[in-house]
Amino acid sequence: MSTCSYIQPIQPQLVSSLMGMIADAYDLQQLELCAARTIQSAYRMWRQYGAYRVVKRAVVCLQRVYRGHMQRKRAIQRREQAEEAHERAVYEYYATRIQACFRGYYVRSHMDNFYARKLYIEETVKASLQVQEMATQLFHEQVERDTETRRLQQEKSYKEATEKLRHLVSTVSVSGIYRRPMVPCLTMSVYGTCVEDDIRRNGEAALHLEHIRKMRGTLTTGRRERQKTGVASATTKESGFPTNKQVQGGVGAKGQGNVSTLPVLRVARNWRARKMTTALPTSVCVCGFWPCPDAFRKR
Repeated sequence: MSTCSYIQPIQPQLVSSLMGMIADAYDLQQLELCAARTIQSAYRMWRQYGAYRVVKRAVVCLQRVYRGHMQRKRAIQRREQAEEAHERAVYEYYATRIQACFRGYYVRSHMDNFYARKLYIEETVKASLQVQEMATQLFHEQVERDTETRRLQQEKSYKEATEKLRHLVSTVSVSGIYRRPMVPCLTMSVYGTCVEDDIRRNGEAALHLEHIRKMRGTLTTGRRERQKTGVASATTKESGFPTNKQVQGGVGAKGQGNVSTLPVLRVARNWRARKMTTALPTSVCVCGFWPCPDAFRKR
């Protein structure tokens, strides 16, 4: 059998079916072409998007690494600058302190003589404190003196007032039946003492001084009369005036406040008002009466 096959003639039905299929395929060519283009476009887009994502991730990674590197480098630079500024500030501060201390020492030692001024200020403060203490002490002493002066003035005015009121206690005492009951809280007192006792005591003292003045006046008058008549004194004393030491008799005793015993030289008057020139040893002075000798009183 030969190698060449025998081609049988094509039947018309087969040709017609083939031509129909070709016509159908030609009708679907545009649709299939659009579908193929869409598939190819989607595939290419997917491939390009994958490549883009790879490149984008690489770029972002590179940028991140670069930015991190730059930020770390910048942070290191800033840290170095801050440390350098801190060291410079510390050096400047301590340099300023050292310079100030040295300048102060130099000025105090060589220019202003600070130590002498310090000693002067200490001495001045010490003297000021002493003056202040002295002034305070003088002030307290002045206050005490003023207080004592006021107290003495009050006592003096009180004494003068009680001396002027001695007539209140010079009357005759009334029987106790006519007096009101004694109540301790009603007792009048000043400076811790009874007012009535003060009036009586101060009045008797004032009356005693008044008697002394009257007696001295009487003796002065008698002495002048003796000098006029030329009668010599019977005593060897220089003066016939009684002194405080010559005054006899206590003040304040009951019944003796108005009586004073004084030495009399030669002149006195008796109860008959006759002038006597004899030397009399003593004389009794009673309020409102002339001096009367003891010898004539016995007669």
